[in-house]
Amino acid sequence: MSSQDQDECDTSCGAGEESSVNEFVQAIEIEGSRYYLHTVAKPSAAEPLEYELLLGDGRQCFTGLVQIPDGSEENACAFHAALTAGAGGGREFVYRLRPIGEERARFSWLRRVSHEMLSRLNEVILRRDPDGGPRLLAAALRIVEQRDASLNNLREKLQRTQAEQARTLEALQRSLRFKEELETELYAKFSLVLNAKKRFIRERITNGQATAEEDQAPATSSSASSAASVPNQLDRLVSGE
Repeated sequence: MSSQDQDECDTSCGAGEESSVNEFVQAIEIEGSRYYLHTVAKPSAAEPLEYELLLGDGRQCFTGLVQIPDGSEENACAFHAALTAGAGGGREFVYRLRPIGEERARFSWLRRVSHEMLSRLNEVILRRDPDGGPRLLAAALRIVEQRDASLNNLREKLQRTQAEQARTLEALQRSLRFKEELETELYAKFSLVLNAKKRFIRERITNGQATAEEDQAPATSSSASSAASVPNQLDRLVSGE
């Protein structure tokens, strides 16, 4: 399987406790006994993806190499998940270990298709490793340390994000207070301008009415004078003056 296909498997099937070198440790059950499976995924451009396995229960350890077989992407993804605790790890898969003599054992893993049906994914012959116990423990401790470091990094990022959110909230509150103060100031200035405008309009109206009355008064007196002179003119015309 290509590196691109492997990336798709990692995305779709998930991963277990993983380090920067694609290292995984998971607890699995084999016929009622608890085992620990340490897997190191080794991608290579020249060869198919290879896994280095270290399996132990505290009393005995076995080690070996296995490659993803040719087949569908779904099976390759399940193969990867079974060895790396992806997609639920042991909850979805069944593991078996059969001794072959004193120094070897056949390790196989199967996927649960239904409650009573299993589908074999692959198997590999492992050899006994007398020094596997300390290496298995060291790998588990190393992955735990890396996980703790990752959690610390996430915690620091969260704290920085929370601090940034607090600063943003404070700036927003300052902006809201400034907006309210500006609105109050503008409203006060608008009230002054509006009142001045009203006074100006009232003065114009008052001055306009006074001017109209003054213009109307001479016209009225002139009309009255003209009306009074009409009889005199008639008298002069009748008398022949």
